[in-house]
Amino acid sequence: MLSDRSLHVCPACWGRLVEPLSWAQIAPDHWWFALRCPECLERRDVVADRPDVERFERHTEEARGRLHDEAQRWVHSQMEDWATRFAAALHAEAVLPMDF
Repeated sequence: MLSDRSLHVCPACWGRLVEPLSWAQIAPDHWWFALRCPECLERRDVVADRPDVERFERHTEEARGRLHDEAQRWVHSQMEDWATRFAAALHAEAVLPMDF
């Protein structure tokens, strides 16, 4: 029904971050989506069949996994930086009981 990239790619700016604002099943194998591109703010309504929706779900799950992994790396980096600075402050005796 749609091309392979239709749901998650914006036809206006080719951004790959299109997100569903709302959706509804309109037939046994067809769904209506209100989509928005967060890059150019383009909005569109589409009707998608099961293969389109399954591709969109796979893309969304893969993107969610990448985002989770990146967030974990960032948190780890921030905690490592905090621990390094705290250890340096302890070593310099710059941490006092009244700091807590």
